[in-house]
Amino acid sequence: MHGRIAVMKKDMQDAIHEIESLMGQLGQANDSNNSNGVAADSNAVELQRLQEEVGQLRTENERLQTKLRLVKASEVSPEAASAGAFLRTSGSADRSRASPPNSRAPQLGNKVLTLKQLKQTIEDIYASKSKYDIKCSESHLPRETMEQHMYTYLNQRYGLKHLILDWATAIIQGIKKYNLEDNDVAVFGKIIRNEIDEEFRFVQRQVRETVHELLRVYLKGKRPSKSDAEINKLVQKKTSGALLEDEWVDIVRYMYNTEDAVSIIMRVRDHLRQLSQPRRRSSVQRGHEIASVHDVQLPYAELICILLDFQLEGHERFLARFHAIFCRHDADRNGIISAQEFAAVLRGVDASKTDEEINALLELIDPFGNQLITYSECVTFLSAEIVRMMKPAA
Repeated sequence: MHGRIAVMKKDMQDAIHEIESLMGQLGQANDSNNSNGVAADSNAVELQRLQEEVGQLRTENERLQTKLRLVKASEVSPEAASAGAFLRTSGSADRSRASPPNSRAPQLGNKVLTLKQLKQTIEDIYASKSKYDIKCSESHLPRETMEQHMYTYLNQRYGLKHLILDWATAIIQGIKKYNLEDNDVAVFGKIIRNEIDEEFRFVQRQVRETVHELLRVYLKGKRPSKSDAEINKLVQKKTSGALLEDEWVDIVRYMYNTEDAVSIIMRVRDHLRQLSQPRRRSSVQRGHEIASVHDVQLPYAELICILLDFQLEGHERFLARFHAIFCRHDADRNGIISAQEFAAVLRGVDASKTDEEINALLELIDPFGNQLITYSECVTFLSAEIVRMMKPAA
């Protein structure tokens, strides 16, 4: 244990020295940028690169400090070694507000994000998280939750505490504002609250890609004489416009089993009925013939929204029992559990698991003994056990 502490202290000192060195280079690059107009562009690029490296090193140093505190705490009390030092989510019904540890709630309203800006920021956080997970694996460090990484990302990008808090507040408020109208925002909000696993975002991406490809196949089948270029133009027109009933029904029936397909078709027709109400009233007033719901075209974007919402609802139902078990053992409500808590979670999922089987799974999910296991990791590594738990007893 003392050896691990010594190694981490040395790593921290090395990081501090490297930060100081880079800060010196930043000053030199800045002076050069101001004095040499010819090389201004190249110096600006170098300056930005050095700033990014400084931000990454600062974040790495903070992670090492946190891990050092946890290791020291574990020598005093096993309970103190849990992930209580990390960010916590609110325990109320609306747990969408989150703030970094040891900070006062920031003043709200300083920054307001449009839906487009919010979705771009979410995509940037996702991309940063994927790269950071690889770095953590290579460095034998524990993975962060998505909520933790949101602050890591903001720290690397902006550095200053007031900017980090301003952006974090804007993101959280944006989630509360747009989560009911945009599935991508809803998914991100549920991920940072540890209600679903972060890998689910890839499922939603696959849904979009599958619908697009099935539409292309359907149109090609109906128009075999047309070239691929002509079909691609037709697909583009459809995806930016609306679908006929035969088109979207065929896609739904191909993608889902009979029960789910019927449920989705009924949901779509209810939606179309709502869309057609203003048209029906207008037709009655003008004395025109009233079109049936089957004649109303479905906007492609709305089909995507309906399917994404259906997937999300199904995934939440699938995880409901496991999520309840996990929360019982996640004392800090931060989406992170220790090895001992993981064993308790696994026994709650499958009481027949032996100690050997539990240790084998623990070795897979936490190979470096960090004692910090995220909710998303649990869902990924225990997917087979969760599926078996969901099956009715024979």
